[in-house]
Amino acid sequence: MYLQLGQVPTVVISTPRLAQEVLKTHDAIFADRPTSEASELFFYKAQNIAWAPYGNYWRQMRKISSLELLSAKRVRSYSFIRDQELTHMCRSLEFSAGRPTALREILVKFVNDVICRSTLGDTYKDQSTLVKVLFDIMIAVIQFNVTSYYPSVGFINVITGKKAKWLKLQKQFDNILEDILEQHRNNRPAGSHDQADLVDVLLRIQESADLDLPSQTIDMLVAGTRASSVAIEWAMTELMRKPDIMKKAQGELRATVKGNTIADVDIQSLLEDDSKGNIEVTWSSIFDA
Repeated sequence: MYLQLGQVPTVVISTPRLAQEVLKTHDAIFADRPTSEASELFFYKAQNIAWAPYGNYWRQMRKISSLELLSAKRVRSYSFIRDQELTHMCRSLEFSAGRPTALREILVKFVNDVICRSTLGDTYKDQSTLVKVLFDIMIAVIQFNVTSYYPSVGFINVITGKKAKWLKLQKQFDNILEDILEQHRNNRPAGSHDQADLVDVLLRIQESADLDLPSQTIDMLVAGTRASSVAIEWAMTELMRKPDIMKKAQGELRATVKGNTIADVDIQSLLEDDSKGNIEVTWSSIFDA
């Protein structure tokens, strides 16, 4: 279906056959993502994985992310962070027992804490300010902007003061990021890289690769937060709608977890049992219409 969204021609793909053509058969042709004024500004002229044009640079960034930043070994090395933050979240839920609880706020804080500690380590103390700035950046990028559909009237963002607000926000993040990078440069871990946070890894890679450090750092901080918390929130919502599946999930979890706390190793055990067909509850059963 062809749509003319303002000055932007848009084609909607809505069948499995055409989706396969676009996303698999001819994926390289459609790999580029249209940028916006906000994405160009906040992601350093679109030099991050999410916005960079398809080509050698993008492939290099994807390779670095797959092999260095998000490898199974690297993810496992941060299991202690997930264990600690999960314990904090459970204590928070226990403390609010018997009262209405805004689960979204608790999940967003949990995911933010895990990602910030994994990316920045424990050296940066003003995490609340960083999280607020990142949230404001995320809102600026995804919110409706008339210039995204009418590029010829980009001056509107100047007249309305929106661009000035973006520049101030970007400057604020720049200052925070510079402090973070300076701290890491002065406290680089010696010896094994297994316990290095993601900024330490990026600094090491930058020594031998053409890497835009600021854009990759903001990618690590922004990309996982919203997607992860929303996925967990929807899973909990669907479990509440299906009490029979929730009861099975609770039984399987209690049969796996040893003691009163949930550890990362317990989650891995559940995933292994799921892959072997030893448990009944799966994502497909939770989200089944």
